[in-house]
Amino acid sequence: MPMVALIDPRKIDTHNSEIMSVSADDVGIPFEITSRDFLNFASEDLKGQSAKDTINALSNIKRSIDCLFDSLLFAVGFLEDSKRDRWTFPEKMSFLGEIGIIAPYVLGKINSARNLLEHEFRKPNRAEAETAYDVATLLYYATFRFTRRFYHLVDMSIEYEKEAIALEISVQEENRTIYVSTNSQKFVVTWSENPEDYKRWLRVVYQALSID
Repeated sequence: MPMVALIDPRKIDTHNSEIMSVSADDVGIPFEITSRDFLNFASEDLKGQSAKDTINALSNIKRSIDCLFDSLLFAVGFLEDSKRDRWTFPEKMSFLGEIGIIAPYVLGKINSARNLLEHEFRKPNRAEAETAYDVATLLYYATFRFTRRFYHLVDMSIEYEKEAIALEISVQEENRTIYVSTNSQKFVVTWSENPEDYKRWLRVVYQALSID
């Protein structure tokens, strides 16, 4: 009997999916000051008109994005990896994009604002600061719910290769194992054996949740 090819997460179109049910656990982010707090500080700074106010606003915007990235990494169980391996800002952003938490259109906007945020000794203009604030706010509202809950089980209906199938994805964060079940298949994906596939299946989960 020929071996049946396993379902390929890259071929799943989450736009044509329907979530039937989800299960999630609350996440307790271990930071005393949150991404939202830094955004509020930036908002207050932007009420002023001086160069100092603008520079302070940009500093708080950068802290807001950094804090949000670390909060998201904590929620999915990769914050310690990022600290141990000293991930840069682009590496954190790339990872969160790969697993589907940050949508491509938001990634583009972050990249556009990044040069402004990292050029500490250039005097920014008001319009640039306000644009950076808008990008940080967009990023926060697009992702903050994933800092509050870890979605460990998603039951969904998808169309795969022109066939409607039921798909269940169960994520065990503690041992980085994903259990995938369909009408005809059951298999396991682990980070230790196949990190790229692990990220692809997380991407299916977070893309589906972002659309829902």
